[in-house]
Amino acid sequence: MLEVECGFDSDYYRTGQDELELSGPTLSIRVEQVGRVAPAERKSGPCDALVDTGADKSCIDIDLAKKLELEICDTQTVNGVHGPQQTNYYAALIDISGLSCVRIMHLAGLPLARSSFPHEFLIGRDILRWFVLIYEGDTGRVVIRRRSQAEGER
Repeated sequence: MLEVECGFDSDYYRTGQDELELSGPTLSIRVEQVGRVAPAERKSGPCDALVDTGADKSCIDIDLAKKLELEICDTQTVNGVHGPQQTNYYAALIDISGLSCVRIMHLAGLPLARSSFPHEFLIGRDILRWFVLIYEGDTGRVVIRRRSQAEGER
């Protein structure tokens, strides 16, 4: 079974529980360009992603999508805290290396950084559906697991 920690440990200044409440579970991922670009020439970059069980779709900061030159693959209306809005969807390869998970996704582009949001990416339920999430709010520990084939991975 593969697993990654995306919660927080306690230290001298703050408890893991406090840091988890403040920052939310955070996972390091890599986002890569897909499409008509040769693999050796694809732009990619690491980013910190908030694990957001309240989001049905995963989202990328529009400035990061433009920096990586991700292709717009669709435009849809999304509903968020500010109500419905039209947004571009970007095609990207998502790599969660600690879980040996590489998937091509369509990601809603939102102005996360412009909204003073501390993450460039939201991992929504469209990605979380492949994993087991263990959230221990009382300790600050959060684990994401991927079952092996032998354990009944879907």
